[in-house]
Amino acid sequence: MGVFTGTAGDDTLVGTSVSDVLQGLEGNDRLDAGAGPDSLYDGAGNDTVLGGAGLDTLYAGTGADVIDGGSGDEPGAIGGTIYGDAYDASAVTVPLAIDLAVATAQDTGLGQKTIANIEIVVGGAAADALAGSSAAEELKGGAGDDTLDGRAGSDLLEGGAGRDSLSGGDGDDYLYGGGGIREALAHDDGGNALSGGAGNDHLTAGGAGDTLQGGDGDDYLGSGVAGGAYLTGEAGADTLIGTLSDFRLDGGDGNDHIQVGPLSVPVDPDFVRRLPVASGGDGDDSFAVSFLNGDHIVLDGGAGTDRLSVGTSYDKAASTVFTIHLDGEQPGAGVFASGVEVLDGDWARTDVFGSTAAETLAGGSWDDTLRGGAGDDSLTGDGIAGYTFGGNDQLFGDAGNDTIADAYGSNYLRGGDGDDSMSGGSGFDDVHGNAGNDTEHGGAGDDWVVGGKDNDSLFGDAGGDIVYGNLGDDTLDGGDGADIVRGGQANDVLTGGAGDDFMSGDRGADTFSGGAGADLFHTFGDAGLDRVLDFHASEGDRVMLDPGTQYSVAQVGADTVISMTGGATMVLAGVQLDSLPPGWIFGA
Repeated sequence: MGVFTGTAGDDTLVGTSVSDVLQGLEGNDRLDAGAGPDSLYDGAGNDTVLGGAGLDTLYAGTGADVIDGGSGDEPGAIGGTIYGDAYDASAVTVPLAIDLAVATAQDTGLGQKTIANIEIVVGGAAADALAGSSAAEELKGGAGDDTLDGRAGSDLLEGGAGRDSLSGGDGDDYLYGGGGIREALAHDDGGNALSGGAGNDHLTAGGAGDTLQGGDGDDYLGSGVAGGAYLTGEAGADTLIGTLSDFRLDGGDGNDHIQVGPLSVPVDPDFVRRLPVASGGDGDDSFAVSFLNGDHIVLDGGAGTDRLSVGTSYDKAASTVFTIHLDGEQPGAGVFASGVEVLDGDWARTDVFGSTAAETLAGGSWDDTLRGGAGDDSLTGDGIAGYTFGGNDQLFGDAGNDTIADAYGSNYLRGGDGDDSMSGGSGFDDVHGNAGNDTEHGGAGDDWVVGGKDNDSLFGDAGGDIVYGNLGDDTLDGGDGADIVRGGQANDVLTGGAGDDFMSGDRGADTFSGGAGADLFHTFGDAGLDRVLDFHASEGDRVMLDPGTQYSVAQVGADTVISMTGGATMVLAGVQLDSLPPGWIFGA
């Protein structure tokens, strides 16, 4: 490497084919870098500074200069990094005005300068105005309250210290309010304004009070500052990454992803801290929120089908419950959302209130409470894909035709009004349809499956289940295992399934199929007209009467008929009375 230093007069310095340092000092000098990545120092006087081939750095000086980075290299932008020749004014303390789109002499604040073939401009310590051209360029404001305008092209803009205004213009730009990639964001004073413009832009806040606007295109807006920022994605499928200290996050139009993370500071659980408002705007948006006990977060999904994912560093031993309202803002701590149709509970223990809209609600790995509210909702207690464990959940469909399911744990499922579909899981589940024509499955485990006011289809599935029709004309199936199957007040169809089952039609005209196993068919004096389709004494089937029931037995055609005082009748279809062993009927 060669070092060439001029004099106080007019000098001509020419570099070699390797990396050189050329220093003009005073006088009207000509500096010609030649090949190689060179450093050229303008100095005082009216100089001509030529970068030549290679990625050169031209350091600003005073005077009416011609600055030409050279065209032998291949400038460009790759992944937010600009390659090309640099004009470095970082040592300058007066305000600069540099426009790379101007081909003629311009007043830069250091004198009239003609600037060409420069891809990187580094501002000084004062309030600078730096503007790019239609090419890919890097503008760095440095210290001071700077204004940076990338214009067209895929640009990289870094505000540096001070309250800066950054505009990317057309093209896929990267904007950093503070120190950006090469300097610590903590050194920025905040209050910057970053505007991406058209294109797929990357904007990062540097300090408290920064304002980020993505503009058209699929933009990335990141905050990560403790003092809070304003993030607006505008049109396009944008990604907004904020913290709980940010003032507002607005995705704008398009299918956006908005992520809000916690502050790394402790929070008094008795203190309610109001945190940002996040808005999805039009489009199918997704919100990802990690929060702490005591936080108050407001979300607005806007138009489209929007999703909220909730995560936290949850301590199960602490029994902390995080409240989520999808029916708008309420007093107190929690996440309050409107216009959100899909909820993923993830790892948090949640208490969720749905709205009047149709929603899809999924709990997480702990003990969740989900309330669908009005609307045709889908509720899932254990919503983490790929994991075979879950908490003991409480799921309430409320009004509407709801779908309710829970795979793991011991769960409490309630349908509410409407025609609901409900499914338990591997543990003990308490399933109750309430009003409406419901379909209920207990799943594996010993479950309670109860109908309601209307005509229900009830299935105990595997395990020793209690299946009860309650009111209405119900269809009941105990499934495998020793089940208790009871019809209720109307005309029911009862199936025991495999196992030694207890079956009672209760009142009404009921039909029984015990299935394999030694089944007990229960009746009483005013039970109604019951019919057993598969009574097999050889398998151990028997008839059980309430104590004190008076009855008579007769062969009526192919059937054995039990008639009771009070008007009830049980028919054993296709059973010959004289084939029945002693003890086949008992309890009276």
